[in-house]
Amino acid sequence: PGIVTARLTTSDALDIDNQRRLIAMPGQRVHVALLDRRGTLLDHALSVNPGVLLTRITAEREDSSRAIDPLQLNSYDVVVIDQCDRIPEGVTAGILCVRANGLALAPSPVTMVAPDHPLMAGIGVEQILIAAIKTSDEPAGAVLMRASGAPLVTAAETHGRRTVELRAVLEDSELSLTPAFAIRTGNAVDWLSTTTSNTRAIVSGEPLTWQLAR
Repeated sequence: PGIVTARLTTSDALDIDNQRRLIAMPGQRVHVALLDRRGTLLDHALSVNPGVLLTRITAEREDSSRAIDPLQLNSYDVVVIDQCDRIPEGVTAGILCVRANGLALAPSPVTMVAPDHPLMAGIGVEQILIAAIKTSDEPAGAVLMRASGAPLVTAAETHGRRTVELRAVLEDSELSLTPAFAIRTGNAVDWLSTTTSNTRAIVSGEPLTWQLAR
């Protein structure tokens, strides 16, 4: 649960009633589809998250992003794709794409480029070595982390849909063996499933609708 505080921005004769607090209980769990032909690291990170309702979809093909009809995925809040070589078209859910195609670089220290982004909340990168994947295409959106000078984590929002790319070889990275990996995956699920900006100021009498992170 969290606490939502509302305040009047103008003064009146009775200041004691100009502020109210409300306890907001957690919302429904985020429905996540995991396309993973191995069912290992990502599966574990998502399955231990109490805010996630996980559906596992086994991909038979090498590239998971081409294995499933996009229309099948639109009933989910978030789609997580391992061995992904592209962001699939036609999917309206938020997408976490773990890239598979490209040149695997040697594990190296991580540089945090955008520490204030919600995906970076509650984690550190000190002394963590990650094997980044260098690709020929430019990342869409903002680069949040780099390793070996290459984009490692990117985040984008286009036409109301959010996408996150992780360009790393998980099996060759220390991150996947630390609690930070589950935290980062949870941050991505929360950010991807929240597609609206909550209004923070309204005129008296107007309805207020907020979407809270799960």
